[in-house]
Amino acid sequence: RPYEWNKSNVYILLEDILEQYNKNVKDNSINLGTIILHDTDGVSNIVDGQQRIITLSLLLKALNNNIKLNILEEDILCTSSSISKIIDNYYLIEDYIKRLEEQDELNRKEFEIFLKKKIYFYKLNTSSTEESFQLFDSRNTKYKDLSPVDLLKAYHLGALKCTKEEKMFLLETWNKNINSSFIIEPTTNKVDYLYNNVLFRIYNWGLNKEAREFTKEDIFLYKGYKKSN
Repeated sequence: RPYEWNKSNVYILLEDILEQYNKNVKDNSINLGTIILHDTDGVSNIVDGQQRIITLSLLLKALNNNIKLNILEEDILCTSSSISKIIDNYYLIEDYIKRLEEQDELNRKEFEIFLKKKIYFYKLNTSSTEESFQLFDSRNTKYKDLSPVDLLKAYHLGALKCTKEEKMFLLETWNKNINSSFIIEPTTNKVDYLYNNVLFRIYNWGLNKEAREFTKEDIFLYKGYKKSN
């Protein structure tokens, strides 16, 4: 999934953190929900929590430019749209901090300590790919919920055995289509149109069933075949 938080998503997170920081710097803490990790070959992959973790990393970096954060330093699979969002949100966060400092509403060093010591998550570690996707399917968040096509993309990219270059090409192709509107319905992107208006309806109509809306509960229809089948 690309890093796709927009300005409002970032501001909601910043305001949530700042509210707790202002209540009591020493004693207050904040829970930012659940992150899901998939453990394989000694490495923990982020299944859910990527948007929050990257945004918090940008916040720490904006507070202290000397800090080294692996998630921002390493060469990771990242689309061009993700890079653009990361850069935009970093400058947005930097301006936010400067504005609060000018208004004497934030002490940079105290706020950095608060972030490191007072923010926590519920962490779920899974060793089964199937289990991690079941958890991913069922989650919900006030920051940015996952659409059915988000879940399908994650499922299929996880199942594909291909090189990093091939996966990058597939991600860029997906994002190009998810961000382009369909000529019949200008407000709908091509991928959503394909699943909602074509595949899902044809399937249900063929069974003499109603087909009003493609939801998370319906994505099993497009998860494809397993190796054992």
